[in-house]
Amino acid sequence: MHIVRHPEVPQELEAAALWYEDRQSGLGGDFLEEYQATLGRIFDHPERWRKIRGGNRQLNFQRFPYAIVYSLVMISFISKL
Repeated sequence: MHIVRHPEVPQELEAAALWYEDRQSGLGGDFLEEYQATLGRIFDHPERWRKIRGGNRQLNFQRFPYAIVYSLVMISFISKL
């Protein structure tokens, strides 16, 4: 599976991690780990998570009030060699 992220994702992740880190030492790192874990859950079962508007899907973080909204694009071709 190949991921294409919205261009603002890196800045949003950094800003959220810094905000959490300002609240409590180590919490920013926990937030980034939760992001990676949520992404991993999507990789493991991309069609499992609930559909929302426009055919997109959403998976909420387990510990933080954030979610990853994504869509699946299936691309296939047949090669006649």
